[in-house]
Amino acid sequence: MTPSHVARNLALALLIPGAACFRLHHPATTTGKANGNLAKPAPTATTATAPTSAPAAATAPTPAPAAPAKTVAAAPAPAKNTRPAKAPKAPKAVKSNIMLPTEANVGAMLLAAGNSDMSYAQIASARAQSQPVKDYVARMMRDGATVNQLVYDVMNKMQLDPVENAASLEYRDESAMNRDMLRDMQGRAFDSTYMANEVAHHEHVLATIDKLMIPAAKRPELKQLLTNLRPVVVAQRDHAEQVRQTLDVTK
Repeated sequence: MTPSHVARNLALALLIPGAACFRLHHPATTTGKANGNLAKPAPTATTATAPTSAPAAATAPTPAPAAPAKTVAAAPAPAKNTRPAKAPKAPKAVKSNIMLPTEANVGAMLLAAGNSDMSYAQIASARAQSQPVKDYVARMMRDGATVNQLVYDVMNKMQLDPVENAASLEYRDESAMNRDMLRDMQGRAFDSTYMANEVAHHEHVLATIDKLMIPAAKRPELKQLLTNLRPVVVAQRDHAEQVRQTLDVTK
């Protein structure tokens, strides 16, 4: 062994305590294995570090702003007619569907109206109670017979025979119905009903004369007969109304 080796070993022997102190201050330095070699420092473990922040969650795409609705220009309003409105036309007169009777029909209508009235008077002559009703019945019997004779005379002069039509048959049907009604009555009830029926009957005859008979009359003989008969029917109607009112007062 050379002197240099001896000196180094001696120095190491003297320095062992110091070496131990050095190890206390430096923990990272470790002793070697049995063979006296110094252990190499353990490699520093690399710790995987988490990312600083999680990536932001995917957000739904922001919908694109809706396109502004197109403004459709309103169609121009049609120009108003500035001309003054025409006045409404007056309704046209409706033609009556009633067929005018012939002159032969007029004769049958007059006879049917007169005979109906006389049939009422025949029942009343046996049932009337008050004197005003009895006096009226007597008049109707006289007037009815006179009117019927005048109608026959005019029809013979015109050489016409009476011909039935819807209006004359209506008088006959109405007469039959009213006679049945009057036969079931007596006393004051009969008098009142009979006079009310007389007013209605004469109103019916007047309407038929004005609307059907006079317009249908062509010959002067028939026109004159109707002209003379109308005021007679009016007088009979007024008489019947007067008696009816008298009965109402005396109830």
